[in-house]
Amino acid sequence: MSQRNNIKKLDCRLSAAAEYARPGAVFADIGTDHAYLPVSLCLRGTAPSGVASDLREGPCRRAAGNIEKAGLSDRISVVRADGLDGIERFSPEDIYILGMGGELIAAIIGRSEYAKKSGVRLILQPMTHPERLRAFLLGDGFEITDEKLVSDQAGGPGGSRGGRGARSCIYQLICARYTGERRIPQDTPEEAAVLLLGKINIEKGGGLLSSLALSYARSREEEAAGLRASGCDREAAAERAALIAAELKKIAAGCRKDG
Repeated sequence: MSQRNNIKKLDCRLSAAAEYARPGAVFADIGTDHAYLPVSLCLRGTAPSGVASDLREGPCRRAAGNIEKAGLSDRISVVRADGLDGIERFSPEDIYILGMGGELIAAIIGRSEYAKKSGVRLILQPMTHPERLRAFLLGDGFEITDEKLVSDQAGGPGGSRGGRGARSCIYQLICARYTGERRIPQDTPEEAAVLLLGKINIEKGGGLLSSLALSYARSREEEAAGLRASGCDREAAAERAALIAAELKKIAAGCRKDG
């Protein structure tokens, strides 16, 4: 089809997210920007239809233009909406929220009852604070069913979507569904490290996990040093940051040993 030649290839980050698509599932892409992901899902035949939404008018215009260029205007709706507001009209089964801060993603999910509907899956990619997103999901009754890491050094189409702030160009993807079983993470350095990296990612191991763990460890060490320099009343917080850094280094060392 000539339309296919007009659509940009997904970058590694969006390709990894697309791998979670269930064949035949209607999708919603929240914060769609250029609609690269929705167009790809429909052109490859994975999804029959879906909705691409964004809060701003400009991204909605860009999305609509790319969808029209691909000949998919009859299959992909474009709506201007705040998060998941009104998304129930389209009955999506796979909901993508990618390239936003972890706290914002948590807030979007937290405002929506539809996200808790049976059969709905969330595919999430936080650019910052994955630990706060995971803590929210677990505490609000969501089960994290899978996680993956992907490196996108080159950027490319779709790479500008929230790209600033990525830690060493290693992106975290989280797949979750609502079960109603709530688990409040313990306030320990071990649990803090797991929330940063993801339990499933840690079980999978690998070089990307080792690199990400070391990157977070350096940040926590810098935080500890800054806290100690600011005064003796911050010693407890500094010690906690240092203990988290040690846990992260331990995980990284385990990855190297396994490899």
